[in-house]
Amino acid sequence: MTLFKFLLVTFVALGLSACANNQSGEPPRFNIQDSLGATVSAKPYPKKLSLVFFGYTYCPDICPTGLQAFAQTMDMLGEDAKHIQPIFVTIDPERDTASLMEEYVSNFHDSFIGVTGSLKQISALAKVYEAEYSKAYYMDEDEPDGVSYLMDHTGWIYLVSPGGFMTPEKDLLELWGHGIDPQELADGIREFLPPKL
Repeated sequence: MTLFKFLLVTFVALGLSACANNQSGEPPRFNIQDSLGATVSAKPYPKKLSLVFFGYTYCPDICPTGLQAFAQTMDMLGEDAKHIQPIFVTIDPERDTASLMEEYVSNFHDSFIGVTGSLKQISALAKVYEAEYSKAYYMDEDEPDGVSYLMDHTGWIYLVSPGGFMTPEKDLLELWGHGIDPQELADGIREFLPPKL
């Protein structure tokens, strides 16, 4: 697993010493680490647009179709795909470990990054994106306690400016709904290429 392939998101409050120094010279609201424990810049992917989607690996429909559309879009972008970083953020960190995320997103495209963390960390990240989700319980005799759950969630696709993954409230460039045609998505992304740094 490469160093930045999969991120384990860890959020810390402003003013903590772990956040005191970063490449921008400003203390970030969020300190993120990859799954190997290495600290990542407060402004990850400073030269790429982030294409962000919230979901989970147990999702039966929206997530696999959404990520398949992502993969088709990346292929359609051709050489321009080098300017894009697709990021899949789990909303089910209780089940979606870093290794499971790695296995899952690699089934769609080798450029995809999976992000996981604690319940509080994921909740904090989803909040700044205004991504909504909730558990939907159902009876499942295969589970030890007889109950399992799915996650109801929004299916927005976010395009964020270079380095703006952690600050979408000021760096969001475009927003698309689930089910967008991959060609339409590719054409929409091209309007922002090459990234203006």
